[in-house]
Amino acid sequence: MTTDVTIPYTQYRSFFENSAAHFGQLDARQTAHLGTFHPGDNIGRLLSRVWTVNPDDAGLAFAAYLVALNNECDRLEVPRPGLKKVGAGLPLAVNENEFPGVDVAKMVATVTREAPGYYSEAV
Repeated sequence: MTTDVTIPYTQYRSFFENSAAHFGQLDARQTAHLGTFHPGDNIGRLLSRVWTVNPDDAGLAFAAYLVALNNECDRLEVPRPGLKKVGAGLPLAVNENEFPGVDVAKMVATVTREAPGYYSEAV
């Protein structure tokens, strides 16, 4: 059984952007249900995996997550958590035992700095 596959970059980018957006929608729904926000383990795992492949793509993935999170919060009429709150909760969404090679503080600082540059709706 093969554990690694090779796909064109455009397909890989589409995969991680769509996955991040889906996780943003799920986290918005969880926020509406519980009344409190926490970035889920799914986005932490996705960002960590993208970071290990190419750190330059992690900000784009995080921006896709934020846009979908904001849009779904608006649709559900719940307050947007905001970039600062999402960034503050992100380290708790990363299992450092699963990703020992990821400098979580550096990744979080990078993605929170870069995300607004990809999509203005990310803030």
